[in-house]
Amino acid sequence: VTVDSLPVVEGWHRPKLGGRLKFWYLLVVGLLMLVAGVAMSGLGDSDERGPGIAIGFFGLGLVLSSPLFRTWKRGGRPAIASVDRDGRPETGLSFPYSRYKTRASAIAMICMGAAMCGLALSPESFADPGESTTTIRTVGTLGAVFLGGIGLLILIRKAGPGWHVTLLPSGVAAVAVGTTSLVPWDAIDSIAAFDFTLYTRGFANHEPYIGINATDPDRIEISKTGRMLMKTNKLLGTDLAYSVRALDVDPALLFHALLYYLEHPDARSELSGHAGLARVEQGRLDARRPPT
Repeated sequence: VTVDSLPVVEGWHRPKLGGRLKFWYLLVVGLLMLVAGVAMSGLGDSDERGPGIAIGFFGLGLVLSSPLFRTWKRGGRPAIASVDRDGRPETGLSFPYSRYKTRASAIAMICMGAAMCGLALSPESFADPGESTTTIRTVGTLGAVFLGGIGLLILIRKAGPGWHVTLLPSGVAAVAVGTTSLVPWDAIDSIAAFDFTLYTRGFANHEPYIGINATDPDRIEISKTGRMLMKTNKLLGTDLAYSVRALDVDPALLFHALLYYLEHPDARSELSGHAGLARVEQGRLDARRPPT
């Protein structure tokens, strides 16, 4: 499956060396921090054990996060799958997420949360002489609850298996964290690729997404919890946001498939069979051209 013949997706940052630089950076730095943390907690003085444990957990989190940046090689392929819609299965073209990457990222978040616990429980170990520990304790508590909570939620709600974005003849479905959302094709106003960028110590971290804006958000079929979480997507400027880093297929393939079937409603019926799968595998997804 290739996207070489399709237009380059605008809106996503192109990582250096196809993501290899970030992958090896996280892996090496994480391993060094893990070794240093183990040494501090096992061989250091008693006042070094708390920071050592925090540093070790943070290093382990970096190591487990590194596979997410191994974007130059993805082992999955689009497939035919069914989505349950109120007890009625509907077949469509599925783009799966990597079970390995989603589970690794969930455990990495738990490790990061454990590292933040070190700040919350022993802030004096991380404060400069005379510095107030209130801010450090607050940051540590919030980080532990947020990162650890999300990581545990992902693991509890079946991290990885069955996660996918599926293009149905009736709309676009996303299955993840044990929930399903669906937006009908005729309720989609626009589809865009974009990055959510965070700056950490002067370094830009780009997280790629595919965003869908609806003509009427009330037409999106989603759980009550999911609808509440949709409000946070407004920070990203979209109604629905699909993180694509952990996809097991090239995210550009999903993006072009979404655009193609949005622009060619007469072709959507093929999504329930092998004709749609063949189109995607052959890269015949240029939305500017008529169906062939």
